[in-house]
Amino acid sequence: MALGGQGAPLVPAFHRYLFGDSESTQVILNIGGIANVSVLQPNGDVVGFDTGPGNVLLDHWCTQAFSQAFDQDARLAKQGHVNDSLLAQMLTDPYLKRSAPKSTGREHYHGEWLQAQLEKLDNTVNNHDILRTLTEFTAITIAQAVKSYCVSASPKLLVCGGGANNPIIMSRLSELLAHWHVDSTDSEAISGDYMESMAFAWLAHCFIHKIPSNLPSVTGASKAVPLGVFYPAD
Repeated sequence: MALGGQGAPLVPAFHRYLFGDSESTQVILNIGGIANVSVLQPNGDVVGFDTGPGNVLLDHWCTQAFSQAFDQDARLAKQGHVNDSLLAQMLTDPYLKRSAPKSTGREHYHGEWLQAQLEKLDNTVNNHDILRTLTEFTAITIAQAVKSYCVSASPKLLVCGGGANNPIIMSRLSELLAHWHVDSTDSEAISGDYMESMAFAWLAHCFIHKIPSNLPSVTGASKAVPLGVFYPAD
């Protein structure tokens, strides 16, 4: 950020390190609280940005409406239906129209944001339908952000993070991106549950060895530099 960058996402350089050698477009999608993508092109170009909410609104609503921390295996969302009016309202959010580089977080997508969307509707929506619609919102915003990068015959979308364990999100991504091969990073022998931990270990390795680990094309920083600061214990 001191060099004019967004400060996020930080993982695209690591994703390029792991998956960058390919003849087809590959998008590595991390669905944590916020969903972010690393777009790896056959010519070596990398684009990365936050697509919008991942699990943050789902977890918020599970806690508020069902007293559960998250929707295990989408069991609660499966009991609801997509509310078209609520979905259309959420899809008008200005962040979704912004061009990369861009990043977002809980300072934008939070409980008050969701409540504002609900208050704009003419009718009350039941709790299960709200959760199912939020799940759909996550899938659609990801698909809309990804589909324009299909520039090869067999593009891949490889998913990691907690959202990769949500069967509705994974199923809808396969349907919305019908010409893409959609799977978890586990299919490439890279654990989706540990991807972020590995990424930050790699960032530490780069810092120690003075290897640039940011991508100015992703964050908008003025130059590539090693990231991080070392604070010795003594």
